Amino acid sequence: MTGAEDTSDIGLLREGCSRFDVRLTPDQEARIIRFVDLIYVWNRTAGLTAIPRANAVRLHALDSLAALHAIDRGPCLDLGTGAGVPGLVLAIASPTTGFVLAESNRRRCSFLLEAIRVLELRNVRVVQGDVEALPHEPRYPVVVSRAFRPPSAFLAIAIRLVAEGGRVVLLMADPSQDDLAALEKESGMLFEGCTRLRLPRGNEARAIVSFRAV
Repeated sequence: MTGAEDTSDIGLLREGCSRFDVRLTPDQEARIIRFVDLIYVWNRTAGLTAIPRANAVRLHALDSLAALHAIDRGPCLDLGTGAGVPGLVLAIASPTTGFVLAESNRRRCSFLLEAIRVLELRNVRVVQGDVEALPHEPRYPVVVSRAFRPPSAFLAIAIRLVAEGGRVVLLMADPSQDDLAALEKESGMLFEGCTRLRLPRGNEARAIVSFRAV
C-alpha cells in the first residue's frame, strides 16, 4: 500500500537512520537486528534489559546510533556497556573504528563475547572488571556511556581514562543548560556540544553530550 508505514524492524531502523543521518549497508542493518535478537535470547539468564522486545530497535539500536557522529576516532571505550549499548551497535555501524567494551558482570561479558563471535566483528574487544579499577593506561581518544552511572559519577571515572584532548560522550535524556554547565564545572572538562533529538515513533527526547579533556 502506497504510503503505508513499514512497521518491521528493518523499516524502523531505516526510518531512524534517515532521521539521524546515519548510513548503513544491508549487511550492517541485518547485523544490528541479529544483535537485538541475541539480547532477548540471552536476556532470561543474563539479565540484559527490561525493555520489551517490541521497543528494542528504538530504545537500544537507534538510541545508540544517534551517537555515531560523536565518535570521531578510536579506540572508543564504552564504560559499563551492559548488553553492548551503545558500543557494540556503534561498532557494527563503524567497522573501521576500534571499540573496547568494559563490563563488570561475568555473565554479560559472556553474552558480549558470543555476540561478537556470532556477528563476526573484528573491531571489538571485551574487558571484564570493575570500571572504577580500570588501569589508567592506555588512555582512550573517546570514552562513551549510556545510563551507566549518574552523569557526574560517569565523568569522574571517564576523565581518568580519556586521553588529553580526547572526547567524553554521554547519551542522556534531556538535560537542561544549567545541568550541562554544572557538569562542565564539576568535571573540569570543556563542554563541547549537545545535540538534541527525538526517537522515531515514540518521540522520547534524547541528547548526545560531549566534553573535551583539556
